[in-house]
Amino acid sequence: MDSDGVALLEAGIAAYNRGDFDEALRHFTEDVVWNAPPDFLDVGRIEGHEGLRSLWEMGARIFGEVALEPGDYREGNACFYCRIRFSGQAGGGMQVSQNAFAVVRTDGRLIHQMDYFRTSEEALKSAGLSA
Repeated sequence: MDSDGVALLEAGIAAYNRGDFDEALRHFTEDVVWNAPPDFLDVGRIEGHEGLRSLWEMGARIFGEVALEPGDYREGNACFYCRIRFSGQAGGGMQVSQNAFAVVRTDGRLIHQMDYFRTSEEALKSAGLSA
């Protein structure tokens, strides 16, 4: 398991959950690539720190306080898989909670790519793993 990569992800998510986007971005390369599922807020592919910050700020405007909870890590082919639980409030105070599934790649010191999927099966396949 890429324990350094998992530690990077967890530290970045902890900073994100505190609303400290500057600290969260320190765990990603300047040219980070974040690929969303096709139906996720029509954002598609996000590139770089500014793109990621814009996405996070948009999420904060839509959902208010958002909490991410990573878990279920599995080592893949030059990457790792994880489930990320998303919790927040949509307009009107409606609670929203769902799982997303990510494949995370590092450059050996920082996260340089995150690919998100709606299903665990899709993410596991992308990581070269079986369900």
